[in-house]
Amino acid sequence: MKPRMIDVPQLDEIAAESVQQHGQPFSSFVTDSANSRILRSYVSDWIARVGAELERVGVGQAVAIAQ
Repeated sequence: MKPRMIDVPQLDEIAAESVQQHGQPFSSFVTDSANSRILRSYVSDWIARVGAELERVGVGQAVAIAQ
């Protein structure tokens, strides 16, 4: 792969603190209905944006090839 800049979006500060306090992976935080619906939505949107950015630069393809 050629070098590329990856732009990782910033997660809302309150959502990030909540994930850290719960000690859960991001994906588990999103699926845990005990967590705030709004914060779960912020985290879910952030995960999607990070995934889209990784796909944009070809990281998803590199992972698929390595498997």
